Amino acid sequence: MRKATVITTGSEIVEGLIINSNAQHICRRLTETGVSVARSISVGDDLESIEKAICEAFEDSTVIVVSGGLGPTKDDLTREAVARSLNRKLLFDPALENCIKEKISKFHKAPANTRKQAMVIENAELIENPVGTAPGQLIRDGDVILILLPGPPQEMEPMLESVLSKLSDKRNCSINMLFFGIPEASLDELVQKLPIPEWLKITTQETHTEGVKLRLHAPNEYSAE
Repeated sequence: MRKATVITTGSEIVEGLIINSNAQHICRRLTETGVSVARSISVGDDLESIEKAICEAFEDSTVIVVSGGLGPTKDDLTREAVARSLNRKLLFDPALENCIKEKISKFHKAPANTRKQAMVIENAELIENPVGTAPGQLIRDGDVILILLPGPPQEMEPMLESVLSKLSDKRNCSINMLFFGIPEASLDELVQKLPIPEWLKITTQETHTEGVKLRLHAPNEYSAE
């Protein structure tokens, strides 16, 4: 099973100014696709911080998804950080810039900084953005697949769906149940007495309004058992 690291970038995230809904969505969809998420981290708009997070992810992950930092402004640094971490060139794609300008011109005059969004990491595959102007990029480095997606959720979500099939041809199996009238600790005590196989992951979560949630999660290699 592939193991993933999810990196969401943006100073507005680490400063608590917005809710990091991208991390939740990406982690959930990776898990449903059959990819085990090892960690999810957030970093600010800082070149060294993003580069460090990517290098650390390469130590134990074969899927790395980075969300944010693909815009045209000075603080959009994901492309540069990934290129540095992989020791690859950033190449200007004039045809891509023309496509970006054409999209923008439907609404207003294209600004001069569209060139930045047309910089492509050496040997990367472009991921089409059906909503906005920033294309995503998919980079293969040995056994690792690194996916770069824009930050706006309405752009990121359909682009993520378009590449999930490249990550796994199997699906994990999960069952969610709700229990009422029993504390989480008591439910966990009962569960631990059952003959549970080691590969079956069981988690519980107590809520104030929905009782206790119990989730059974089987990795894809065991989901048919």
